[in-house]
Amino acid sequence: MTTGVWWGKAVLLGLAVMALAGCNSSGSSGSSGGGSRSVADIEGYYSGEITAGGSRFSVEGLVAPDGRYFFYRLADDTSFTGVFRNDRDTGGVTSRVFVDDGSARGEGRVDLLVRRQSTRLDGDYRVNLDDGRRLSGGWLVDYEPEVYLRRASRGRASGLYDDLVTGEAAVLSIDSAGDMFLQSPETGCTAFGRLRVPDRQVNLYDIELEYFDCRGSRRERNGGVYQGIAFLDDTLGREQLVTVLEGQSPSVGRIAFPLVFQR
Repeated sequence: MTTGVWWGKAVLLGLAVMALAGCNSSGSSGSSGGGSRSVADIEGYYSGEITAGGSRFSVEGLVAPDGRYFFYRLADDTSFTGVFRNDRDTGGVTSRVFVDDGSARGEGRVDLLVRRQSTRLDGDYRVNLDDGRRLSGGWLVDYEPEVYLRRASRGRASGLYDDLVTGEAAVLSIDSAGDMFLQSPETGCTAFGRLRVPDRQVNLYDIELEYFDCRGSRRERNGGVYQGIAFLDDTLGREQLVTVLEGQSPSVGRIAFPLVFQR
């Protein structure tokens, strides 16, 4: 009888120790990567503003679940691209950002706090451009679910688009299989590529285009394969396909540029 009681207590004690160890393990795993938040928590479409040199610029952009992002300044098509990582020190996100304004390029850093239950990104950025300029300022953008929480499909994205936003005479076609063809009589550019749908539940597309035959200021794109994430937006009228593509130009190195087409 005494042996049975002792054995029962030992089993209960062992189970308690195992449960406690499991709780500690789970807590440790949940706290990795900058608190309990992960980069995937901030995926979505954002709009707002960034400041530079005392001026305010409207921006919009997209953050993928794996941290890839783009933002671009609507006034001058300056592109911001990179990959967000969890910041263990602040609990926010940080990134090595690449900036391309069409005439100069450079790298820097973005440090953002995640506020309002992961619907606001608030912080600052610093970038040194290759022409000697330094860009720095504040960054404040808000998540807009009405744009992001829409189902995606190749069929939804397929159609004929024209570029009426950035001022370049160009047309873009996407077929039901996701094959893309872009042509601009103004710049001579021809591009072939592919549109993919990583998750049908949200408004996010993967895009890849390879450029040929560009003239003038677009010549630097020739021979390069450029990739990016994109979204569709019909909240302001004609539906737009918006992306920033980034890649290695054979002639000038790393570049990024926005594409905004309407249909």
